[in-house]
Amino acid sequence: GSSGERLPSTPPAGSGGLSDVLYAKPRGAPARQPSPTGPQGSVQAGMNAVATAQSEFDGYISQAFAYLEEAERRTAGAQMPAEPSGRRPLPGVDDIAVPRRPATLQLATEVLLQLRAGGEDAGGSPRPFGAALVLFGACPAAERQLLMLQCLRVAAPIGETAAEMVRTVVDDDVQRAQVPSLLASASSIIATLCQSMVLLIDKDNFLAPEMPTLARNVNALPANVDPRSAASKIDVEVANFIAGLCRKPRPLPSGLVSLCHYVYAASEVKFGVLAAQNTVVMMLASRVITPSVLRAAQKEGPGIGLSERMSELSRLLQRVAHFAHHGDEDDYGTSTAVGPSDLQQVLKHVAAMRELVAKVLTLPADPTLGLAVPAEEAEDAAAWIVKACQSWSAGLAASGGLAGSSRPRSQQQLEAARPVLLRLAALSEPTVAGSALPGNTPHDPAPSSASLAPPGMLGTPP
Repeated sequence: GSSGERLPSTPPAGSGGLSDVLYAKPRGAPARQPSPTGPQGSVQAGMNAVATAQSEFDGYISQAFAYLEEAERRTAGAQMPAEPSGRRPLPGVDDIAVPRRPATLQLATEVLLQLRAGGEDAGGSPRPFGAALVLFGACPAAERQLLMLQCLRVAAPIGETAAEMVRTVVDDDVQRAQVPSLLASASSIIATLCQSMVLLIDKDNFLAPEMPTLARNVNALPANVDPRSAASKIDVEVANFIAGLCRKPRPLPSGLVSLCHYVYAASEVKFGVLAAQNTVVMMLASRVITPSVLRAAQKEGPGIGLSERMSELSRLLQRVAHFAHHGDEDDYGTSTAVGPSDLQQVLKHVAAMRELVAKVLTLPADPTLGLAVPAEEAEDAAAWIVKACQSWSAGLAASGGLAGSSRPRSQQQLEAARPVLLRLAALSEPTVAGSALPGNTPHDPAPSSASLAPPGMLGTPP
């Protein structure tokens, strides 16, 4: 100032001193007036604020340590001493289970990256999921459906990769097929894919109430009814079943709707519109409806096996699938000497199934396939894939002394996929908390297909 008096060396509050805190003035509030005591008063106020904050912080720390100390005493079975007078007691510690650490999808992501890689180093396609195609082609037939199921589980929680893998599998199988009737046949990859998706989607029965009604009505037919009359009544029940599905806004779950789209689109390009429709009809009749009706029948009468009427229904649905391509490949005509005696009725069911397919194809495809797979289940599936590849690789090493022509065909197929197998087998298997699938502990053998499939799902109609 003008008197030459020097200011204290301690900087005022808010400018790097003891109370270096920035306070924001509320909008519209009057400007803060300077302290009547001058800079020294501001410094003192800042020091008081700091002391108050420090005291509150120390109190909080003391309370936290006291709480932890009480928890330790309770865990050790000790009694809590009496609280000092005037001190507020701390709340008790509830005896609750520690939640399981959530899965991180670490192994599932690593496995998916390997599956999505190109398969050119194993003689396969360089496109995405080429390595998965190599693995599906080399996998032993008895374990192919289980491998497909595990791959779907791994890919389902990670964006749209499951749909990309399904499209790749469908496109590859269609390109390999010489005639459309081979698609969705028992040995095709599309049939394996469809059955695996049904296993993931069908928790109870996604075709309810139409499917249980069909099984119940057919089972109710007396055994002493004339065979011709019984066949006529079964035809009526099948026609009502298909018509009921056609009347529903969404006849199938979104995953199967997407699969129908992919199969139709790939088949239309190569075989034409009619053949593409019939391919979807064959897939739905043989890989979705027939296994589902067998399971529904078993639920209606568990422990008694399938009745003769249900066997007749199953054979009728198989004929619908078999003659789905009637007209686009073979010319059976109207002669009963070439086809079955009920060929005309079977073709009516095929035509009704085409209407169902047309209804399904008007629905949009779901890029996520609608597969709800928890992260823990995806990690378990990834661990199964790693162990399976390790097992197959060990089998190749054990048979390494055999000449190529002396090896079983399954060993020759696995030998061709050796680069893919070794990459997957080299992945480390983290500890998975709580396995939802069989065969996921280090000492468990790889599970068989029957261990994961509901009754009647893995049997493939002839």
